[in-house]
Amino acid sequence: GKTCQVIAFLSHLKETGIQGPHLVVVPSSTLENWMREFRKFAPSFVVEPYYGSQSEREEMREILTSRLDEIDVIVTTYNLATGNKDDASFLKHAGFNVIVYDEGHMLKNSSTDRFQKLMKIKAKFRLLLTGTPLQNNLRELMSLLEFILPTMFISKKEDLKYVFSQKAS
Repeated sequence: GKTCQVIAFLSHLKETGIQGPHLVVVPSSTLENWMREFRKFAPSFVVEPYYGSQSEREEMREILTSRLDEIDVIVTTYNLATGNKDDASFLKHAGFNVIVYDEGHMLKNSSTDRFQKLMKIKAKFRLLLTGTPLQNNLRELMSLLEFILPTMFISKKEDLKYVFSQKAS
């Protein structure tokens, strides 16, 4: 359901003239499923996986960089998006319009290395997908809001940490 909704959303953007490249960051176990769903529900999309051995990715980076204006969506994994400096640099400088984070609840802790590295990949719009509800934890909510709207929440981070560290009386 969520995958289909994202594909419909990205299709709508394309129909209204809002072009990619877009990035979809997924757990490794779901990359093939995302690729299959794009082929099924958006066959006209140019969708490229960014996944493989280090040497394969080196070749992919060159090809993808030269074709970014033709590509609608790049699908990669959390491990690669937060991996070595070459992968991070490529993703950081690709100029994505929309980034979709499948299993977005994995970003509920703003002090993790994963959170910090993914924050460096810039986009005009970020979308977090999750079927896992928040557990009435304001820190988790603030981390997710900071991730989605960094310009709005980053300047208030220390104030919010202070508020959350206080005990209710």
